[in-house]
Amino acid sequence: MDISRSDLKLLIRLLKDAFVFRGLLLGVIVAAFGTVAAGVAETYLLKTIIDESADQQLGSQVGNIMLLLAVLAVGATATYYRFKLAGYFSGSFVHRLNQRLLRKVTRMSISALENYDAGDVVARFSSDIRKINTFAEVSLPLLILHPIMFVMGAAYLAVLDAQLLMLSIIPIPVGFFLIMLMTRSMSQLSMNTQTYFGRGFGVLAEMLAGFATMKVFHLRGYLYQDFKKQMDTGLSSQLKLVDRYAWMGPVQVMIRLVPSIVCLIVGGGRALAGDFSLGELIAFFYLLNFVIDPVAQMPTHIAGCKDALGASKRIFHLLDEADEKLDHLTLSHLERPQLQLDKVGLVYQPENNQAVQALQDINLIIEPGEKVAIVGESGSGKSSLLKVLAGFYLHTGEISLAADRMFDEREPEDDGYRRQLSVVNQETFLFPISIMENIRLAKPDATESEVIAAAQKAYADSFIREQAQGYETILGENGVSLSYGQKQRISLARAFLKPAPVLMMDEPTASLDQTSESLVEQAILREADERTVIVITHKLAITSMMDRVVVLDQGRVIENGTYSELMNRKGHFYRLYQAYYDHAANEELSHA
Repeated sequence: MDISRSDLKLLIRLLKDAFVFRGLLLGVIVAAFGTVAAGVAETYLLKTIIDESADQQLGSQVGNIMLLLAVLAVGATATYYRFKLAGYFSGSFVHRLNQRLLRKVTRMSISALENYDAGDVVARFSSDIRKINTFAEVSLPLLILHPIMFVMGAAYLAVLDAQLLMLSIIPIPVGFFLIMLMTRSMSQLSMNTQTYFGRGFGVLAEMLAGFATMKVFHLRGYLYQDFKKQMDTGLSSQLKLVDRYAWMGPVQVMIRLVPSIVCLIVGGGRALAGDFSLGELIAFFYLLNFVIDPVAQMPTHIAGCKDALGASKRIFHLLDEADEKLDHLTLSHLERPQLQLDKVGLVYQPENNQAVQALQDINLIIEPGEKVAIVGESGSGKSSLLKVLAGFYLHTGEISLAADRMFDEREPEDDGYRRQLSVVNQETFLFPISIMENIRLAKPDATESEVIAAAQKAYADSFIREQAQGYETILGENGVSLSYGQKQRISLARAFLKPAPVLMMDEPTASLDQTSESLVEQAILREADERTVIVITHKLAITSMMDRVVVLDQGRVIENGTYSELMNRKGHFYRLYQAYYDHAANEELSHA
């Protein structure tokens, strides 16, 4: 078997994972022994019945016939349990692998997950797992059964006629040589196939997510060509695999046919010469399949193994990703300050792209109950700062967050840190469940009245009650039936329901009409009485309602003070404010 060192390591790792269910695997091995032992016993009894029936009446063989039927029943039972336990084993193994994959994905950092296409990740859960399931349910049990068949069958045949056995298995070394040639690099071909198909599914996922954009900008041709390119490349690798599989058919026929022909010609000649009884010839021919089948099916098993190894490599690559660690974020028992940043920096390092310095030397102190607006031009680092505060990206410097009544030393530190935060992202996401369930995600044990109270705070209660089923209305994918403003207010209600001392919002009023914007701003101010609030915004009207304004430019804090102080200073914030209102005035004139 042609297998590289890396493939061998993968196989050992895969088998180690499978060994968790060693009880089921042991059951498969025992059942395999039972199946083969019953087959050998059947052959012996069949030989005895045929040879002795030639000299005696068939009635004298009733005992042997009854024993043969009993052995057949034992063999059938062993075969039943072999298939059943193999199915239980593969199902349990794959179920655990799926759980580990999902657990890993949920524990990965956002920055690490961004290196994968969504469609490619889904492909690892579907087609890659399916290949491993086939290996675990079919190939692995047969790789256990067939060596047992070969050894026990060959041992009995050697007792019957060792010379005939040697003549019959001459094609086997030739078959092994051809197998090695055909299965070379199959795991790499399998991995390439799945990789390109995964990329194609990624393009499809992007197409569905941006379906309206695709229609408006006539991107169907562009996206189709991208999808076709990935799928065509995957198909090319798949066809190479198909070609390898196709060549295995003739080899299997040769391995099966030649030994049988040798057995019939040589064994038949000996039987005619009186050197071989009829029972021995039939037994030899029958049991020869125990030696031929394992070798004939070896190409299929090796191909299945290589296919599974290619899929395993992609799955283990994901499983080997590091879990998200927030040990660079400090959670303290101090009541003041609520949040402190000391020389915080952030560098984006996209794969195969140049590093980008998003934040530099950020020093900031935010007191409990303080309302702070973070402003700046596009690309100044506002959203990057929120992502760092939420622990989404690994940063330099130190961030310290004061714990409140929710802090529990039994909780992992990273969980404890995020429990202090409630976040509203610029891009709202709603699950395809009821509105009530969407809001309750922030606090699973919340009562119905608590959910409604949160919705009322977010000015969402009235339009929710207007829905067909009120709070029990099932939303489409990402709340497709709701307006952007309605989705944003449900997202706010969810954030308000979470009993966290710090509320962070990234452009909560972006893309909202004036009515929705006003309602969202009122909701934020109402909630700000009870929490520390940090608002990332480019709409500067809300800054006058904040306790403090922090101005970013090129990833640095260049101004920090109250709204009045910064306006009187007539610096960067003043110019931003003037430009914002000049732009708003021009828009009003253009719509007049």
